[in-house]
Amino acid sequence: MMNALYSGQHWGACGLLLMVLATDVRAQQDQHYSDQYSFTVTAIPSWAEPSAVPAQAAPARRRGEATHYLLSEWQTRLDSTGVTEFVHIAYVPVTETGLEDAASISIDFHPQYQALQLHSVAVTRNGIRSERLDPTRVKLIQQERDLDKLMYNGAVTALTVLDDVRVGDVIEYSYSVTGFNPVFGDKFFAAYPLGWQVGVDQIMVRLLVPQARQLNTRVFNIDLQPQINEHDGMKDYRWVVAGLKPQVDEGDYPQWYNPYPWIQVSEYRDWHQVAQWAAALFKQRGVLSPALQERMKQWRRPGTELGESIQLATRFVQDDVRYFGVEMGQSSHRPSHPNEVVERRFGDCKDKALLLTSILRQWGVKAEPALVSAGNKRAIADYLPSPGLFDHVIVRAEPAGGKPLWIDATSTYQRGALELRSVPNYGKALLVSSASHTLADMQLPPGYAPEVKVEEHFQVTAYDKPVGLTVTSVYTRGEAEWKRAYFANKTPEEVASRYLNFYANIYPGIEQAEALQVNDDEEKNVITVVERYLINDYWEHEPGKLYSTFYGSTVKDYISLPRIINRKSPLAMTYPLQVSHTAVLEYPEEINFKGISDDVRISDDAVDFSMHSSYSNRQLKVQYVLASKQDAVLPENMVRHMGNRRNINDILQFSTWITDQAYFANLDSSQQHNYLKKELTGLVP
Repeated sequence: MMNALYSGQHWGACGLLLMVLATDVRAQQDQHYSDQYSFTVTAIPSWAEPSAVPAQAAPARRRGEATHYLLSEWQTRLDSTGVTEFVHIAYVPVTETGLEDAASISIDFHPQYQALQLHSVAVTRNGIRSERLDPTRVKLIQQERDLDKLMYNGAVTALTVLDDVRVGDVIEYSYSVTGFNPVFGDKFFAAYPLGWQVGVDQIMVRLLVPQARQLNTRVFNIDLQPQINEHDGMKDYRWVVAGLKPQVDEGDYPQWYNPYPWIQVSEYRDWHQVAQWAAALFKQRGVLSPALQERMKQWRRPGTELGESIQLATRFVQDDVRYFGVEMGQSSHRPSHPNEVVERRFGDCKDKALLLTSILRQWGVKAEPALVSAGNKRAIADYLPSPGLFDHVIVRAEPAGGKPLWIDATSTYQRGALELRSVPNYGKALLVSSASHTLADMQLPPGYAPEVKVEEHFQVTAYDKPVGLTVTSVYTRGEAEWKRAYFANKTPEEVASRYLNFYANIYPGIEQAEALQVNDDEEKNVITVVERYLINDYWEHEPGKLYSTFYGSTVKDYISLPRIINRKSPLAMTYPLQVSHTAVLEYPEEINFKGISDDVRISDDAVDFSMHSSYSNRQLKVQYVLASKQDAVLPENMVRHMGNRRNINDILQFSTWITDQAYFANLDSSQQHNYLKKELTGLVP
């Protein structure tokens, strides 16, 4: 179960940010320090109305349930001083496994603009409640959970571990967080979960808002209306859910799909207000430094085409300015000045986007940062306008007379013309401009889909000798960029070993015949890899027969069956994508093949698949082609699509056999008939 408090993440982290807590940090009594950080122990705020823990102190053990959650509630108050959130949680460990986590309580907050007040930590056993909050045992730890994502945000975790916790105990704790990241101004937005993979007896969300403030609310994936009352000049919203069953996690969701019920609230009236907020943050102040201006002159020399100049500037921002984000306080969303980014040679997505935008604008190119959501993608169009929906920043550029270009300044190993490079299809974007009123559609050019083309050529010189195998793989656009990064970060020996072992799983007797060849055509953003092997014991033997089997492994990587097949939720597809896998078996003499099926075609709303087999000039050729048509399979199309997936996976293993004519002639007619039952058979003359 997620922590009760939604702590603010940042654009540089590419994470979901839907809640911010706002109020001035006030001096408190009973203050406690751990290292340079502090918290206070206080009574529950007078405005909060804690719910009674549901009277199921020792719930029956549910199969697979390690911890039973009794109560999760969030109560938030907006007033003239800002925002305070009160959190109240109660749960019961029902197995020994549940005990491992039950006694450890952790709360994240940002001390740069937030203050933590602990109210109570209690354990109820056999109906007797005992207070367990010991301030001296609360540790404040700066864990930097996102450091592996190259982001430093200064978040601190308050951690306490309880003694003597047993199966069946009711563990209950409460705390409040106050604080305000001034980067968000005076408008409030938040999100509250109403469901997880575990059940909860009761969930309550409460908002106290001054009547003069206009708060928009929306509930997703559950039929639930708020109870609204007015008192003391405040509007009191309450959402209560009882007996919430655990959500089945089917996995393999498209990124825009959220299966869990949740509440969104926002004071933003429309996207124009969000765009105005962002435009104020990205407004560049001061001129570009002489050092940067000199670089720009080198990129924009007389006779250099504008497109080439943009490529050079983009490569500098992507590759020479390393990705790293120091995102404490306002730096979570306010970009650094381009001069500072160039001088220190690092920045996150917003820093890089502003730097590239500033360069392009000085060359007369219409360019704007664009807010996008890697976590929600096109689904943001269904949500209330809010800054918290966005977790990434890219650039939209419009060279005079050219087509709009979407550039991700945090991408690396991109080469070639900008229109040949990859940009993730985020679906919707908000241009950072005070003139923006709506979300923009990310229109990607025709033929944008990256391609993977693999051809395996098996060469048979004699049936009792090793078979030669040459594999030629061609990667374009995003697939080329991924491979370029892979090769740059692996030694040649490690790469060769991994490639060899892939085929060793299929052909145990394989050995490398020549060194791996990698050809990188940077101008076209295409990488070609050539592998050469010798396969001992290639053939599978039966009396008078030599079997050969082809595997469409490249296609299988994108069309294998998911973990959950009988689904109620959408299934993610890799999109856009075009993959082909061709196997060619070259015989030492002509073969009289029988029963070749030339074409198979399988298609539905999500995929197009084809298989073509042919024989000519001693060569048997089998080709598989898979193209995705959309980013997800919808539930109403799932039965048909899963049937198609099974059929495609069956077809991806293609077997054939040959036998010599003398052996075949010595069989009786019934035996000959059985030999020819196989889908594809060959007779050696």
